[in-house]
Amino acid sequence: MRCRPATREDIPEITRIVTEGFLDYPLHIMLKPYLYHPEQYLQCLTALNRMLACAYQRSRNAFVVETGGRIVATALMHDRKVGFASNITSGGYELFRYATPRLIADFANVTNRADQIAIDNGDFDWYLEILSVDKTMRGRGVGRWLVSKVLPDFVARKGGHAYGFVTSTESNARFYLNGGCELLDRVDVTMRERSCPIWAFQRKAERL
Repeated sequence: MRCRPATREDIPEITRIVTEGFLDYPLHIMLKPYLYHPEQYLQCLTALNRMLACAYQRSRNAFVVETGGRIVATALMHDRKVGFASNITSGGYELFRYATPRLIADFANVTNRADQIAIDNGDFDWYLEILSVDKTMRGRGVGRWLVSKVLPDFVARKGGHAYGFVTSTESNARFYLNGGCELLDRVDVTMRERSCPIWAFQRKAERL
């Protein structure tokens, strides 16, 4: 098993793994009832994740885990938030097929508020935007290896001292707590009539 920087050719697999991993994610589910056609939620989520994969790959902060020549996990990180223009040129315009500009703005605002919980309560210089493991490899230590070994080493080698992130599922929160991450806060965020919980974490950087 090895982790390497993602290439453009990896974007379809990154998109697939992230979309499968976040299909029932409470923060994203808040979008569904407000789409032009809620039954197209999967296509909307795919467009969103393709945009993120493209933007982070272009910024050289997208990583994939390979085993047996197959991509089985991905992580997207930043030390400087990817801007709106970069997201649009990375395919973000596709989202307008599924949602109004106002809905996209509302969703961006709620995700920013979720991120801000970690920023306000933590002390870190890198941020983990997405971590997702292929469903066939879950429970085999891939995610724990990334969280506790690979990513702390990457941040340390970049001169950072910690990375932060959030999750909106209790099972993920338990996973991160068991993996040595520090819980910063737990709050609820709302978008229109919907709400979901947010757990904010940080993990100390350290060289392997």
